[in-house]
Amino acid sequence: MVVMTKAELKQYLKRSDIVIDGNVATWNIAVEGDISGTYHGVFKFKCFLTPTEKLAAGRDYRELLGTNAALAFKREDDLALTFAQLKYRILAAPPFWSSAIGVNGQTGDIPD
Repeated sequence: MVVMTKAELKQYLKRSDIVIDGNVATWNIAVEGDISGTYHGVFKFKCFLTPTEKLAAGRDYRELLGTNAALAFKREDDLALTFAQLKYRILAAPPFWSSAIGVNGQTGDIPD
């Protein structure tokens, strides 16, 4: 778990790249990748999932890890959780995200 100091939290809350309106957040991304260059665009995503979306994300998470989930490395576990959550949270994404299709049709399969 990451713990921020009060000063770090105050600075974080001043961010202007994320705007929250109800249950929808809009994120204007401008990030330099390590491999594929610069990523620009706008994501819209849900801040909260419904109970059935949480269950579906949990099923996807377990499926991504496979039958030997207990043998997965921490990084693999983190990636599986991230992709499972993003599948139900992302409402709109820039082309670099939605065109990067990986295994089983998973979007966002970007090498960076």
